[in-house]
Amino acid sequence: MDHVPTQAPGPVVRLPPSPRHRLLASVAAIGLAVGCSAQGAATDGGQAGSTGSASAATSSSGGASGTSAASASSTGGGTPTAGSTGASTAGGAHGSAASSSSTGSGATTGGSVASTSGGATSGGAVATSSTATGTGGGSSAGGSSGGGFPPVPDGGTYRNSLGVCWTDATCPRAMAIGHGGMWDAVNNPYLSNGAMALAYDGGMDGVKIDVRVSSDNVPVLAHSSPIQLYESLDCYNDYIENMTAAQIVQCHRFPSSTETFQRLDDVLAYLQGKMVVQLTVKRSQDYATVIQDVNAFGANDFAFFEVLISDLQNELPTIAGWNQVYYMVDLSEVPDGGVGDVPTVLAFDNPWIFMVEFGPATTLGTLVTSTLHPAGVRAFIYDSGTIVTVQTQEGYFDEGYDVVSTNSGANGVQARIAVNTARGISPP
Repeated sequence: MDHVPTQAPGPVVRLPPSPRHRLLASVAAIGLAVGCSAQGAATDGGQAGSTGSASAATSSSGGASGTSAASASSTGGGTPTAGSTGASTAGGAHGSAASSSSTGSGATTGGSVASTSGGATSGGAVATSSTATGTGGGSSAGGSSGGGFPPVPDGGTYRNSLGVCWTDATCPRAMAIGHGGMWDAVNNPYLSNGAMALAYDGGMDGVKIDVRVSSDNVPVLAHSSPIQLYESLDCYNDYIENMTAAQIVQCHRFPSSTETFQRLDDVLAYLQGKMVVQLTVKRSQDYATVIQDVNAFGANDFAFFEVLISDLQNELPTIAGWNQVYYMVDLSEVPDGGVGDVPTVLAFDNPWIFMVEFGPATTLGTLVTSTLHPAGVRAFIYDSGTIVTVQTQEGYFDEGYDVVSTNSGANGVQARIAVNTARGISPP
């Protein structure tokens, strides 16, 4: 879950998964509670699901290329899967890839997606969806999907491709994510281009960014709506959803006089080939637009979504292309730290769910080694402290977390290097 301090602080081969129903039996045996999460969809305070559908097109904007197939939407029924033909995947994480074909393709206009099925976009609005067929079979709400996983690009590494280590639960590498980039309170604000560049230059494996959608349907990087004083002086108290993208990108990020709010497609163009990115969509109705843009851009190999259990049960299965992107399920604000909801996550049997986020108060015990990793799922933690020491972050890795996210990026890199060196992993 999202809390922002107001001041600074070679490819792995993935193997086919083992059946999750066997794992669930073992989970029940050790007394973990099974049941649906009590989490509701979050609003402005965190990420949430969305309803509606539209297709992904095979074109991108922002100067970077990517491919993705269009997918048919389903409202309550099965969702045919479409996507690139991928190699068979993952260390217990994912099943084999299936090829699919699209009956229509389109191009993006103003950062959003158009289709050839009769619709068009204007000012970034989303047109009607194309139809696609998939050989992987349909999926029920929150259930498994049989689409092809995005192939690892040429030169793909653990820093810039989810297909390398991230979605392989057998990978022993510790990885660090910068929450909002590697930001500071003086020159490089949270979510700024400078914070992204520092995260990359500083050796981080990925960055977490917040996404909202403008009034003209363009995804942008923004944490709060209305915009808070510590985020921007010139756009203080303005609502992102009531502003056009052109207006939003004129807002300066406090305290910088040069850093402004950015469009998502521009940031994806910068991150492609550099770092993995965690997307936290802040409003439920914005999921469809952001998923479309990620698929259209071809960013589904390096961008993943932070979602709730309720999103997987309700909103996401209604969105075209939802089963073409990766997900991390956020359990961090569940009273027991999320441990009791692990069986619910695994019961989705969805190969696109590759990671679970827990809260700092969670006691993992043997949960990772006995339950999550055998199911092909990894463990993630975000510590919202203003300063999280190297020792604290090393402790998270030693406890069993695969990925640690903080606002202390430099300390995170040091902790990751120390842990990977001790594990004999090169480069650390």
